[in-house]
Amino acid sequence: MNDSVTKFKSVKLDRVHLTFEEAGKGPPLLLLHGLPGPHIWKKVLPLMSPRVHCIAVHALGFGKSRSSRQEDYAPEVQAEWIRRFLDRAKVDRIHLMGHDLGAACALALAVRHPHRIGRLILSHCPPRADWIHPLVRRIDRWFGLPGGRSLLRRFTSLAGSRRLWGGVFQDPSIMKGKEWRNWNAPLLDVPLTEIRRLLRQSGRPLSPQTQEAMANYRRPTMLLWGCDAPFLSPSWAVQLYHDIPGAKRFELIPFAGHFPQWERPEPFVRAVLDFLLATTKKRRSSLPVTEKSGPPAS
Repeated sequence: MNDSVTKFKSVKLDRVHLTFEEAGKGPPLLLLHGLPGPHIWKKVLPLMSPRVHCIAVHALGFGKSRSSRQEDYAPEVQAEWIRRFLDRAKVDRIHLMGHDLGAACALALAVRHPHRIGRLILSHCPPRADWIHPLVRRIDRWFGLPGGRSLLRRFTSLAGSRRLWGGVFQDPSIMKGKEWRNWNAPLLDVPLTEIRRLLRQSGRPLSPQTQEAMANYRRPTMLLWGCDAPFLSPSWAVQLYHDIPGAKRFELIPFAGHFPQWERPEPFVRAVLDFLLATTKKRRSSLPVTEKSGPPAS
């Protein structure tokens, strides 16, 4: 990674050992991942770290962070651990970016502690309290099959991976055998009973309280989406753009699915840095969104 190597560090917060990766210099940016794990930032960290100080926290259950007892994996609980992490690090204010379930955690943190957040970036954020993540449901069904995880472990670079993750990439050929193994690793390293509990708890994003508080969040916010996202289409980003008063930017990454930071890392990073380092607060959208309202009537 450019002139600095990514460093793995850990901090103890009561029963939790929170692991994070750190690299770069400049304004601090906290990155929160969702499914399948923290390696989703692998391609963008080297591109961002020359301009920003990247701190990629491993979520409980999907990374190297560990707890001495069973945890509640709901986004609001994960957000509280992140808040305690910032307190321990004596960080008063930080930029924040979350993807997938990590975006739900980022939003929960931001609406509860807006004074701690500089700029907020939400990528493929689950949109509302009653929405069940289809990918979470698919993985849960897979691991509920007799021998499902054993099959995935055995065929981790072949048909099993393609079936489990089918549709998340605009161009599936971007994933090779080794990449599939790394992609599946977080799901294979957690005990089966724990991974299913984790999926069901973390798959309940955006509590009604968080959604209500979102309507009053006025810190500068960007929605950053892949154009070809299968589970969370750009229409959900439009809805969030309307629902969050602080939304200043709406950016779409072309030729990218649910993981634009993986399929199209260069335009993804350009959008992130342009937003974080910009001095203007002018409301901008890459789509002709003209008023803050609900979705069009059917």
